[in-house]
Amino acid sequence: MNPSELTMTLLAYSSVFPRSHHTTSSPNKSFTTPADEADHTTSVPNKSFTTPADEAAINKMIDAAIHNVNLPDYTPANRASLAYSLAARNHPPTEAGYEVLRGVAEGMALVNLTRVPNMKDLSMVLWSLGTLSEGDRRLGEFAAKAVETVGYLVRRGRIEVGGMSNEDLMMVVAGMSYSRVEDMTLLGRLFEEGGRREWKCWERVNLCWAVAHLYLKGEERGEGEFEGFVKDSVKVVKRDLEELHKDQQASANLVWALTVLEMDDEESMEVVKSVFGDMERRWKRGEEMDKEHLHQLYQAWFLSEELEGTVGREFGELLRATWEREKAREKASSRSHLQLSKVLSLMGIKHANEHDEDIDVAIVLDNESGWSRIDSSRGGGENRTYVAVEYDGPDHFTYKGKKSLGHTNLKYRVLKKKGWAVVRVPYFVWDRIPFWASMERQRYLQRLLKTDKAIRFSEGDVSEYKEPAKSVWLNRVSRFD
Repeated sequence: MNPSELTMTLLAYSSVFPRSHHTTSSPNKSFTTPADEADHTTSVPNKSFTTPADEAAINKMIDAAIHNVNLPDYTPANRASLAYSLAARNHPPTEAGYEVLRGVAEGMALVNLTRVPNMKDLSMVLWSLGTLSEGDRRLGEFAAKAVETVGYLVRRGRIEVGGMSNEDLMMVVAGMSYSRVEDMTLLGRLFEEGGRREWKCWERVNLCWAVAHLYLKGEERGEGEFEGFVKDSVKVVKRDLEELHKDQQASANLVWALTVLEMDDEESMEVVKSVFGDMERRWKRGEEMDKEHLHQLYQAWFLSEELEGTVGREFGELLRATWEREKAREKASSRSHLQLSKVLSLMGIKHANEHDEDIDVAIVLDNESGWSRIDSSRGGGENRTYVAVEYDGPDHFTYKGKKSLGHTNLKYRVLKKKGWAVVRVPYFVWDRIPFWASMERQRYLQRLLKTDKAIRFSEGDVSEYKEPAKSVWLNRVSRFD
């Protein structure tokens, strides 16, 4: 098959069993497909397979087709469609697919430096790589290259943000959000332009979700324009709440975004309350409720005192029960979690791994033990301290950055309201301490946990926690920095 025929075949396969992506932190990915663009391909069949055997067969056909790809023969439009066909599947790329995506990402910059850039191609590639990087961390580097290319072309005037279609602008923002790449200059330009445009309701929600996911919050960081876009979107959505209610996923995602950004102004709360009212009515009518949407609603309901009187008792119990079932499911500890647990055991600290609240390592102490200076209690006369030790891997932060993402901040707000003191162990500190340096890791955890109990490594090597002066903490660096 020639490149156009093979691309059309892959797109047809992808449309047969499209990627399904409903999570507590991802928006509706209902973007126009390459099949809608005549210069990319023709229409694809609308057929659904539902059995695992059918899905496996389609995956096998896609993998076989990928082996026949010779990228130098492919136009930029063909390459964009190739990337899209892989991203449209809930199927991690094989090694052959991985190499194709590498070639697409690396060739993207070279091609667009020597010819007039096609924004449709660029946005499709960026969205595809960003989407795939959620499930395969190796692809994050490729997505970052795509963002770098688009940012460079925008800054050099090769691409006019004002000339982007709504779909292209939204796909670029979505791709950056999925891949966690925070190019503030590019994002600022995109949202500045976005604020001047008319959007469909679900499109506005997707952009608001991106602001919340990347946690573009805070005037002190110069991020007021992003929250401004969200506030303007709330005003627009509020004028036609029926349109929002037509889309259950958009409704839940908007509530999630407003909760992450802590927007509790009158207009935002009016929209949130309308969503809860609509969802509760749907449930009472016997409509099927997506559990991921219920998880999003639970977090908003639990954190907002204003919603306590809005939600009916039975619907509130449904939200709570759905959340607790999710948190109680069996979880497998990662290698980093097990290393953390091993070090705590060496320190003589009793703990539980993978607690029901989705806590990596849970420590419960009697307040009178004097073991730690961490101040946390659930109140109500309970004489215990609850400490949640959380290993924060790369997926909790922006790509190669140190800023927490929205879903991470939201999780810890929920834990704190439930009476847990959250002690965060960031990967960019923990992973730099060699695995064989157990004493250094114990000292590091001792500082984080503020433990008064001395750790004795040998007769002459004793580690004790002492509260440092504030000025010391401001300039403190690790020996591994």
